[in-house]
Amino acid sequence: MRTAILWLWLAASPSQGQLLDRIAVTVDDRVITLGDVIDEIRLAALLEGAALEITPESKRRAAERLVESLLLSRDMEMTRFPPVSDEELEEFLARIRTARGLNAAAWEDEVRRYQLSPAHVREQLRRRLGVLRYIEFRFRPQVQLTDAEVRQYMQDRLGPGSAPMAGNPERALEAARQAAESALAAQRVNELVDAWLKDTRKRARIRYREAAFQ
Repeated sequence: MRTAILWLWLAASPSQGQLLDRIAVTVDDRVITLGDVIDEIRLAALLEGAALEITPESKRRAAERLVESLLLSRDMEMTRFPPVSDEELEEFLARIRTARGLNAAAWEDEVRRYQLSPAHVREQLRRRLGVLRYIEFRFRPQVQLTDAEVRQYMQDRLGPGSAPMAGNPERALEAARQAAESALAAQRVNELVDAWLKDTRKRARIRYREAAFQ
């Protein structure tokens, strides 16, 4: 699982309706359809402001993201992790719009341009935020950083010959240390999630229907 959020695709014409209902992946008793995969491509493109690309490779990457999200969501359901509130979702949406440089009206225009429904986008973003919160809850407590690790991380990033810090040196140094600690913790969480997913995938029955990825 990567920290970058994450993670849109081409809308189908009416003649493609049958293809959109095709099963793309099964994960034990859960099903991911080709329509789910296409929607994931669309949503990723919307979030990044990127062009839509529907290729076998992009479909495969999107399916992989959906499998990982499904595995994490399933684990989250078993723990009865609290759902994302409407207030949390609105704050998340506001951060996304700010990152895209869009106001609310322009965001709605973008949603329509990528041929997605506002309700679908909200539901998918609620799910994604829930998974991100669960990752923080589930894996962050396992990360214990030492001062030596943080200092080494800062040295590796800043380098011994970095320019002197402007303004208040002590405050600037503390801000840099906190930023380094946060980045290193996120890196360690990613490593823990990747290891968990690798182990969980081994125990799950995951089957890809290759015809859906042509």
